[in-house]
Amino acid sequence: MSLAYLVLPQAAAAQASPVRPPERINQEMFVPIGGIDQWITIKGNDRGNPVVLFLHGGPGDALSPFADAMFMGWEKDFTIVQWDQRGAGRTYGKSGRSIEPTMTVERMTDDGIEVAQFLEAIAQPSVRRS
Repeated sequence: MSLAYLVLPQAAAAQASPVRPPERINQEMFVPIGGIDQWITIKGNDRGNPVVLFLHGGPGDALSPFADAMFMGWEKDFTIVQWDQRGAGRTYGKSGRSIEPTMTVERMTDDGIEVAQFLEAIAQPSVRRS
């Protein structure tokens, strides 16, 4: 099984902002990604920390049920995101076998890009882009 993760850089504007109290984040939701609802959990002690998007190596092999044990302690310094990719975990539970024809490397790559864009949009809600 191969595992990967991606750390999304924070916006430069966030580094110049004044000191603020930490804002904990703990969200679990289905997000429309690539035409289907996909399960994402976002947890961390400070939503201003760098985001780590964990890629479980699926399809069919989501590790989100074990995330709390696997990443114990990481939430202090990072915002941890678990994504049940197309064909895995709760995403598969919701979509079922009907999406099997869409499970291509290209589609799953595009899904990953969409997830990263979604996370970028919510990770730093106080940062406004021009």
